[in-house]
Amino acid sequence: MSCFRGKLLEYPQVSIDCFDNENLDSYAYFLSHCHRDHMQGLDSATFSDAIKSKKQRIFCSETTRNLLLCDASFSHLEEYLTGIPLDQPFVVTPYDKETNKEEVITVTLFSAGHCVGSVMFLFEGLKGNVLYTGDFRLATGDTKRITVLHCNGRVKDIRSVYIDTTFCLPKMMSIPSRKETNDAIFKVIDRWFSQGAEHVVSLQCKSKYGYEYMLKSIAIYYKIKIHVSDERLEMYRYLSDMIQHFTTDASKTRIHACHWKNSDSSTLPCGLVLPNGLEPKVLRIRPSTFWFAQRPQPLPADNIK
Repeated sequence: MSCFRGKLLEYPQVSIDCFDNENLDSYAYFLSHCHRDHMQGLDSATFSDAIKSKKQRIFCSETTRNLLLCDASFSHLEEYLTGIPLDQPFVVTPYDKETNKEEVITVTLFSAGHCVGSVMFLFEGLKGNVLYTGDFRLATGDTKRITVLHCNGRVKDIRSVYIDTTFCLPKMMSIPSRKETNDAIFKVIDRWFSQGAEHVVSLQCKSKYGYEYMLKSIAIYYKIKIHVSDERLEMYRYLSDMIQHFTTDASKTRIHACHWKNSDSSTLPCGLVLPNGLEPKVLRIRPSTFWFAQRPQPLPADNIK
């Protein structure tokens, strides 16, 4: 869960991932991704009134902006949401109360690898280079390929790094790569599907975002669309590389990532009844990073079930 309160010591005129209390007087706002613990106050009437009265901006990735506009809780902010392309620096000029002058801050968004639309922010100005991570997921060696963090063949000098990511804890010792996770899931689903046509899979995705890489990989591997709710399909409407892998027709697939309904006639998600009269067999898969992260040693791939 996010514990960052929004303000950078070096550039206190802007706020990141927190939109209440002392942040209401900020010159500009930044949102790293669409997980609720990083959106405190964003949907409040108090913040809405504050940003409208000052005509301030909320900067985020283009994908995050599109996702917010699909959500009725945030669509009223459309006029103030600015989607920024990744890896393209832009400038904000907040007023510096100490110097009584405008301060020039160059900001660059780059992928955080956490969930769809997630980014980190690099702030560059007279008070030094500052990196805000938000939640991120990087494999060993990934930082070498992040061009915004390098200049003239070396890593840029970073004065401060604000790390606000869920798994930055000593006890989080072992997290498998996305490829390792997918390979394990494929093995389990292959074994399940081989037992008969009445065997189906329910992917129980607790959060609204964050499972996109897994869902897309499963859809591509099995060459089948995944059943989702109308709401989730609308959420993916702006993601051209995602929407093609989903359907709202539950009868067209053996893989479901939809909401479960109480039904006496079906053990399948969404209450679907198999047309052939066979009793449905449902394998429930609940993706969980915490389960792996709290293990002291990596779990061998052959034992991931």
